[in-house]
Amino acid sequence: MVDSPMIRRARDSAAVSAAATTQSVASLLLTIVIILVLPSPAVHATKQLVANPGFDLGLSHWVCIGCKAEWKTGQGIDGTPAAKITKRTAKWSRFASQIYVKKHHYYYYTAYIHILRPEADAKPYYSVEAVVKVINRDGSLNYTTIGINRRIQPDTGFRKVGGDFMVRTDAKAAEIYIRGFSLQVEYVMDNVSVMEIVPNPDWRKTADEQIEKYRKADVDIRLTGKCKEKDYKLTMTQEKYQFGFGACVKGPLFSRPEQEVYRQFIYTNFNWAVLENTLKWKNMETTRGNLKLTVPSKVIPELRKHGIQVRGHTVFWGQQTTIVPWMRKLSPEEVMKAIDYRISTAVKYFGSNLSHWDVNNENVKGDAYEVLTGNPNITTVMFKKVHAEVPSVKLFINDNSIVQYSKSTVAIADQAKLLLQDGAPLYGIGVQSHLRRIPAIHVLQRRLDEVAKAGLPIWISEMTYETSDMKTRTAVYEDLLRVYFSHPAVEGILFWVISNNGWRPDAAILNSDMTPNPVGQRYLELRKQWSTPFFSHQLKFGSTIFRAFQGDYRLQLKENGIVIFNKLIKVRRCRQIIRIDLSKCSQKTPSVTID
Repeated sequence: MVDSPMIRRARDSAAVSAAATTQSVASLLLTIVIILVLPSPAVHATKQLVANPGFDLGLSHWVCIGCKAEWKTGQGIDGTPAAKITKRTAKWSRFASQIYVKKHHYYYYTAYIHILRPEADAKPYYSVEAVVKVINRDGSLNYTTIGINRRIQPDTGFRKVGGDFMVRTDAKAAEIYIRGFSLQVEYVMDNVSVMEIVPNPDWRKTADEQIEKYRKADVDIRLTGKCKEKDYKLTMTQEKYQFGFGACVKGPLFSRPEQEVYRQFIYTNFNWAVLENTLKWKNMETTRGNLKLTVPSKVIPELRKHGIQVRGHTVFWGQQTTIVPWMRKLSPEEVMKAIDYRISTAVKYFGSNLSHWDVNNENVKGDAYEVLTGNPNITTVMFKKVHAEVPSVKLFINDNSIVQYSKSTVAIADQAKLLLQDGAPLYGIGVQSHLRRIPAIHVLQRRLDEVAKAGLPIWISEMTYETSDMKTRTAVYEDLLRVYFSHPAVEGILFWVISNNGWRPDAAILNSDMTPNPVGQRYLELRKQWSTPFFSHQLKFGSTIFRAFQGDYRLQLKENGIVIFNKLIKVRRCRQIIRIDLSKCSQKTPSVTID
């Protein structure tokens, strides 16, 4: 579904009308380009910066450079007006509107396009790029691809493209346009948007408020019929977290007898884990038909025995460089047989011992299986087949360049919606978070918000921040944890690099002896801060309400110091009501109901 275009248009109508009376003729001669009014330094609220974004004013404020544009009523989203683009003559041909931007400010662009099936160029799908062209005051030009949606199939309805960018130079104008598909392709465009990403100087305070709102819940204890001359005390001890805090486990390292410190750190400080390499097809079945199961068969039960749930990474991996080498020589029919074999062996073997599976890793960027099978919808097929084999396991897409860059941010949310539309049993979105530079927090938050528009749970599946500066590494990891933990769509965070003896050692949270470095220590401090380890309250007649982090708690009621009730309760987002009736004093066990 598309984000409320009619509401957006009503909201923007006044701005569009004002822009229509002030835009110069010269601005129309510049190029997919959108005209941004230079924001006032005093303005902090974000607003729509596109004149005529939904084409309610015809093609006013837009021109076609090297192409033909037609205004079409009833062909847009929800039957609204739209622009149809045809007869493009060159790669640089584009449908355009000019924009003005401010140096060192961030902006994000989105648009919806419907690719019409061409007669002369019948490709199964097309790659569509969103490009920003900055025109500097000294006459120089800067081009940047800000977003790519690599597999838009003709006649699949409106698909979303876009990305974000920062203006780094003294610009006098900017243009954002789409390109990348064949000149024969015709398309319809609607609901174009450019907005500034405005920083929030108090973002940490806002994040903490979000944590209080979304990660805690009310516990309402209602005591009735209290017996006279008896002292009642209620205690609640948190035994499990609802939120997922996880780590990537190196299977061979974990299995070594001398690595008890490493294992104990995992057992004690995480409730989720993912195996680094041993479940990947390329590592498991290097020779066709010969599965290497020894390491995961030992590690996964050991993790589960200690109360740790395990993510499966990954059934398939859609990059050309990561497929099983022997598969390159197979026919499309043989590739499908190999896919079926992978599911009926590896997926079936681990069954419900895995709580999640990434089904086709990095499929937003990689199309290896689409090419090998000749089926543009092979990922949907994979999801359905995996679900049929392990219906209790939650299935994910998982990709990079989502929060560290913007090239795939819009595309992964769009892919999720299309998979759901096609009937794929998709549960959530895995967002890799491999960072090598300090992120602009407000931009990272904006990207996360874009992914959340798919309406699915998000897992930060592979979090790293890489620098040899331990002070900076610690500060950035703390910011990332706070941003992710405070976002209502995020259900879990997994550190991808724990020890410093492997991939990206400058992202590790442990020292060489497997004790926590400053990053690991700060994580443990935050985890303690974001928990309710113990609650004790002298009960009074009536209702007692307190806030607790979501999780599993051991509830005990003591009468004159003696435990008379002991039960495990689950605190989730909704208010937990515990009714304790002590009116029958002669009974040793009180009447307790939990709503």
